[in-house]
Amino acid sequence: MTPAGPLTPGQERLWFLHRLDPGDASYNMPIALRIHGPLDAAALRRALVEIVDRHDVLRSRFAEEDGSPVCVVVQEGIPLEHREASLEEVREWVAGLANEPFDLANGPVARFALFRIAQDDHVLCLVMHHIVADGWSVDVLLRELADLYEAFIEGRPSPLPPLPIRYADHVRRSRDEATATRTAYWTGVLEDAPPLELPTDRPRPATRSARGAQVHREIPPDLVKTLESLARAERATVFMVFLAAFQILLARHCGQRDVTIATPIIARGRVDTERLIGYFTGLIMLRTEISGDILFRDLLRITRNTCLRAYDQGELPFGAPFQAMFMYMRTQSERPRLADLTVEIFDSGLATAKTDLSLDIYQGPTLTGLTFTYDTDLFDPETIADLATRFLTLLSGISTQPDTKISRLPLLPPAERALLASWAGDQAAETGAVDEVVVLGGAPDSVAIECAGRRLTYRGLARRIDELAAVLLARGIGPSQVVGVRLGRSIDLVATLLAIWRTGAAYLAIDPEYPAERVDHLLSDSEASLIISDASEVERLTSAVDPPDMWIRESHPAYVIYTSGSTGTPKGVVVERRSVAARVRWMADAYGLKPGDRVAQFAALSFDAHVEEIFPALAAGATVVMVPDGGRSFPDFLRTPEGRQVTVLDLPTAYWHELVRDLDGLAWPDGLRLVILGGEQVAADAVRTWRQRFGDRVRLVNTYGPTETTVVATAADLDGPGNPPIGRPIGETTVHVTDEYGELVPVGVAGELLIGGIGVARGYLGQPRLTAERFVPDPEGQPGSRLYRTGDRVRWLRDGQLEFLGRLDDQVKVRGFRVEPGEIQSCLATHPGVRQAVVTVRDGDLIAYVDGTADHDDLRRHVSMALPPHLLPTHWVNVDGFPLTANGKLDRAALPAPATSAGAYIPPRSEAEELVAEIWADVLGLDRVGAGDDFFTLGGHSLLATRVIARIRHAADLAVPVRTLFTRRTVAEFALAVEAILEEAERCPTS
Repeated sequence: MTPAGPLTPGQERLWFLHRLDPGDASYNMPIALRIHGPLDAAALRRALVEIVDRHDVLRSRFAEEDGSPVCVVVQEGIPLEHREASLEEVREWVAGLANEPFDLANGPVARFALFRIAQDDHVLCLVMHHIVADGWSVDVLLRELADLYEAFIEGRPSPLPPLPIRYADHVRRSRDEATATRTAYWTGVLEDAPPLELPTDRPRPATRSARGAQVHREIPPDLVKTLESLARAERATVFMVFLAAFQILLARHCGQRDVTIATPIIARGRVDTERLIGYFTGLIMLRTEISGDILFRDLLRITRNTCLRAYDQGELPFGAPFQAMFMYMRTQSERPRLADLTVEIFDSGLATAKTDLSLDIYQGPTLTGLTFTYDTDLFDPETIADLATRFLTLLSGISTQPDTKISRLPLLPPAERALLASWAGDQAAETGAVDEVVVLGGAPDSVAIECAGRRLTYRGLARRIDELAAVLLARGIGPSQVVGVRLGRSIDLVATLLAIWRTGAAYLAIDPEYPAERVDHLLSDSEASLIISDASEVERLTSAVDPPDMWIRESHPAYVIYTSGSTGTPKGVVVERRSVAARVRWMADAYGLKPGDRVAQFAALSFDAHVEEIFPALAAGATVVMVPDGGRSFPDFLRTPEGRQVTVLDLPTAYWHELVRDLDGLAWPDGLRLVILGGEQVAADAVRTWRQRFGDRVRLVNTYGPTETTVVATAADLDGPGNPPIGRPIGETTVHVTDEYGELVPVGVAGELLIGGIGVARGYLGQPRLTAERFVPDPEGQPGSRLYRTGDRVRWLRDGQLEFLGRLDDQVKVRGFRVEPGEIQSCLATHPGVRQAVVTVRDGDLIAYVDGTADHDDLRRHVSMALPPHLLPTHWVNVDGFPLTANGKLDRAALPAPATSAGAYIPPRSEAEELVAEIWADVLGLDRVGAGDDFFTLGGHSLLATRVIARIRHAADLAVPVRTLFTRRTVAEFALAVEAILEEAERCPTS
């Protein structure tokens, strides 16, 4: 046994990763060869023994001394296991060898096996841990194996010359050559580098399993030749072309401009290392600012310069997290040789992934292939297969259009583009004039409206509409004028709205509870011709007036409704008659409304949901039942005779969430068959609770639609697991998901939702500039058609439904990182002690508001195990339910401010905290460490973490997993974990 020696920085990183998760086999390097012909097994065994004796790194063990790794070379060789088996058994055993973790401390660090399927049919499996070999080493091993085997079967001695140096000599030399300048360079490059936010199929699990799979593709030879020509023209390499293309692929999938990718470099800068087996691979991090407005040729030049600077500095001297890796390798042969035997690559069945996503490109003399390796905890096979197809589409576009802006380079293959077109919806509107927005569909004597014990039949409603319309006309109200309506819930409210439409005018929805100043602003801004503000005013509008001749067009406004503006000034949305008529048609049909249905009218007039509650019901001949005080009296309303007979409810999602909290305490109508939700993201746990109570008896529909698209644009029946989607486009509606440059994004990728079709509003009243900004021309639509830019982030799911991801303007920067509060909210919602969570930003800090029973320490641990550190909230606030606006939506402005802390030093409060704080201070070189201090915020990193664990072991004779320090980052949290492990050890002592 040789004395203990040091490791290279790259080996230290692999050693630490092994300590962090000893069961991780993702750094195994399997080579499996199928050999046809008369194999001499004895000569093969002798050749392998020679190679192991020659390259002592294969006999290494990697132990620990005082928290630091050391390498020890032992004398024991690596036996060649020999078995006879069927082909199916061989596949199973090879996969087992490839995926079995190594024990680096006790060894061996390589395993060899030979399987005999038949007399002239064998499979050789060689597996090494990456810490003792790299891709170049595999070529060395196979070349030496071939030379030795051929010599031994011919009776000749080893033809291999002595090695000029040992691997340990390289290690010592490389450590001597490490400089502070290199560390400073890489520290500067990676400062504030944002994590790569890959769109995954599933949330990131609390503990990474390292399970992986691969997708393979071949790059056509003609395409490779064209890309090589492009590289030569720009004084670059084809590696740089592939790298730049991969950067574009990631940037467009992640919606990021700042992209960092890890790539290995071969640290064999001296001739005497060329024939060594060992880990010479270092990592460099290539960080590039990618703007969609630059040409690919310009990006290639930037990539070239980035690579040259990185190569000049050499490998990263410290560990750094990364989510994506790229590797390019050029080989001189496409299959190994072994004398005159026929040798083929045999699938090793390796099922691990080193990181979220990696791309390897292998270029041989005639064939070039690419392999995407992915984390199966995060991605489905279909997702990565699509990614590979898009990469080939992108490469093809680069080859023919290198002077194209990278945002315009083709990414979607024709099949996916056609699929998105089929999901986009149909905006063809039904023909025919819209003289009446709503044609009353009920029998004359059936009840149209109920309110507080009063009833109005369809016959009575029609008569009342005629009366009111005649008087409005007599007062000069006509097409395109605006009539303010500030009425409470009453039978005359519905008749007034329909009468205004009869005249061709539009109504301005005004909540009776609006303050006078806001009402004055709405009336002034809309230039309303008349305001109807109370029931007595309606009564003064008498009948017996002959209406004049009118030209009512379908493009005339139907209503004006004001929404909150981002500047704080409300803006009026003008919705046309044809839009409302189309929505009424769709709702009546899609919701299955019919005579006998009783639809509760819950929404305030200032909330466009009232359109969905009132007019489709009347068109279908159903009864509209007015809820006297909306949300204030709704639970009481359900206990009344009118409430007990309701069959259809249309509720704001946030309000429905509150009702679900007390599901069994409410008097739900026996005949309830449909509940329509809208306005907020639906919580999955609320849906589960609802289904447990009602099963499939009550249909639950999630709707989505900004005010600017006439109430509803997409809808989904909530009948499956997972995050509730917002569905598919409804009739006469189109939807598109685009990136910041207006290009369609692929399936699964987040983008802005654009809505087209007949429901798109005319625009903002009196604000042409804002209208032009938000309502843009539809390049795929008919002349004059437009798309409304919602500002909402969504993505297409693989089943053709849309998933809501939050607002674009909710994206914030916190300490230099882009943060999506919705991602943190979704993570918190998976905790069993959380009913609902909302995350906001105040003064640069993330604030988590939680309605539930979980304590803050538990929630902090829950989030830290699933999300990166920059997504951990700074402050936690418990709430008993969330404040709602008058329309039943979440009132973010009313959320309480957190109790702030100045971050003062908190001295250790227990013996365990004192021990942990003392060790941390010593390892980190600090004067003192407090109970609330975070190890990594104080400057800790992976190797220092192993020193802490070693110090704990020596001080308390306690084995604490390294991973604990990554999930329990503060002194207080880590001390609690240490105490728990100590208690468990005392309770269950080892024998």
